[in-house]
Amino acid sequence: MTDRMDCQFIMGFFTFMYYQSFVAEVRASVGGVVEMAVLGLGEEEIVEVVRGLVRYLVGRGALESEVSQGCAVMRAEVSCLVNEYADCWCETGD
Repeated sequence: MTDRMDCQFIMGFFTFMYYQSFVAEVRASVGGVVEMAVLGLGEEEIVEVVRGLVRYLVGRGALESEVSQGCAVMRAEVSCLVNEYADCWCETGD
């Protein structure tokens, strides 16, 4: 009896690992992506991500091209947002 149960546990474990590794889809939320960017990237890297997103959205027609020219203003705003988010993060203790 023990030999058969051991096999069931091992097969179940490897089935679960296979499913998680190759079949299951990973879904990212906007909040999760923003949190990962703010906590894992430096200020200059965050500005580059925002510039890339703006270029992508302008290319798709979702934003007007004037927005892409406002990167200097956006850099200051992103810097303020990063500092504000970091302060908020530290205050909540999360």
